[in-house]
Amino acid sequence: MRAVEKARALGEALLGVMRAEVEALREEYRRAAARFTGAMVIFGFAAGFAFWAVGALALLAFELLARELPRWGAAATLCGVFALLAAALGFWGVRRVRSIEPPLATASRHLDEHLRWWQERVFDRSGADLTDEEPATPAARLEGERR
Repeated sequence: MRAVEKARALGEALLGVMRAEVEALREEYRRAAARFTGAMVIFGFAAGFAFWAVGALALLAFELLARELPRWGAAATLCGVFALLAAALGFWGVRRVRSIEPPLATASRHLDEHLRWWQERVFDRSGADLTDEEPATPAARLEGERR
């Protein structure tokens, strides 16, 4: 009966680990979605500044034709500021999008961590009895992160 109990405990532990892995994946996907949303907001602001830069450029062309230096100087300055803001926001948005880990890479990383944990903890060749110690499962790691 002892072997059956060990097998049952191992099965329950595996189920707990799998639940924790799914929960950890959900949390990482939620974070990635939030970062993507933030990047899209930045792109929206960049598009807005680009829109106004085109408007300021049109005003600049108008003022250049009118040949009033102070007015076109103000329009040129405004156009330059808007163009720089649009470029900076666009660059920032691109960097944020590139920093988001693709979902397949996230799942692969979690699988690698999971397999490494099983190799180190469950298939430990040292002969130590793992039932006496508190295993640092991904579920425990996730619980520790929430605190």
